[in-house]
Amino acid sequence: MKNCRQFFLLLIFLIPLITSSQNNYFVSDTATNVGVVLVDGDVLTNQMVCKVKKGKTIVEYTPWQVREYGFEDGTTYLAKNIPVPDSTRRVFLERLVKGKYSLYYYEGEAGTTFFLEQDSTLFVELTKHGEDYGHRNFRDDLRHYTADCPQMADAIKLVRYNRAGYKKLMKQYEKCKKRPFPFLKFGISAGYSACKLVPKSTIPIPELSQMEYRYEGGFVAGIFMECPVLLSDISVVAELLYTHHDFAASTSVRSQEFDYFGKMSSLQLPVLVRYAFPSNRIRPFLNVGAVFLFNFNNEEMLYSATIGQNVIEINDMPEITLIPNSMIGYSIGGGFAVQILPRNWFSVDIRYNSYYALTSSRAMDISEFQIKSGISF
Repeated sequence: MKNCRQFFLLLIFLIPLITSSQNNYFVSDTATNVGVVLVDGDVLTNQMVCKVKKGKTIVEYTPWQVREYGFEDGTTYLAKNIPVPDSTRRVFLERLVKGKYSLYYYEGEAGTTFFLEQDSTLFVELTKHGEDYGHRNFRDDLRHYTADCPQMADAIKLVRYNRAGYKKLMKQYEKCKKRPFPFLKFGISAGYSACKLVPKSTIPIPELSQMEYRYEGGFVAGIFMECPVLLSDISVVAELLYTHHDFAASTSVRSQEFDYFGKMSSLQLPVLVRYAFPSNRIRPFLNVGAVFLFNFNNEEMLYSATIGQNVIEINDMPEITLIPNSMIGYSIGGGFAVQILPRNWFSVDIRYNSYYALTSSRAMDISEFQIKSGISF
């Protein structure tokens, strides 16, 4: 019986906490109001007033009347006094991170600003130019306040003065574990490409479908950009690559021999989604996405030779277009990246690409394997 009573007392204590974390609420000096209808405005409005809908009317509370309010999605605002030229102003600051340091975000007339709070002992503004101006900047301030966690050194070099970057950084600081910090990368890459023509039954010359096509080697080189998605371990990779390949194939049908020769110079535009495993110095990754192929310089020739009584007769063949100007396909693969410096990563990437003609049902498909390396700057 005693255990049951303790259980119900615990339940009565927890219900308000659970409810407040799942519903809109606001806290005044006298009461906590849970399950209210809050009106979500733009950033500037939310910083100035807390709007509560009561029936058909909307009541506005100032930061002097409400200490804290929050939405059911977890967005929370707290009333704080912030410095302005020659005075202070009381506003609602959005709390981005709650922990050893609480991180707040404010968007004012002069732009974006962040604040750090530690218990009741510290409340400091983190300006873009740093605390003391001069040669300092916001990264120097971050190094000062996170000095107890040396694992943050590389992340501070990469963070940008924006909402997403600061939020990601301070969440990593709470765990105090060295983790790769996502940032926008640009780089160059080069490697080896092996392409093979894949005939289809719709090709008008049957002998072409009977030829044995092999993977032909060539080179690939280009530039790339890797953009993290919401500063996570998932990123979007876009590349512009140049490749060149020569093709040759033949077959014999009774007393005739058919020979095909082709050359292909191409620009590839892969757009891939990449997931990189959250390890530190060496990061394996997987790629999947679409790839566009633009063949801007194609040369194709088909010869037929008749062999009889020790005489070889070359026959005229119609002009053919087996390699179309534009193709689309898919790309899958993986690899790994190795950190050299905070901003410089060396990567090795292995892919399989498959291309299909956009405009002609009589064109060849193309199969390709790539292995290339790259470095970001």
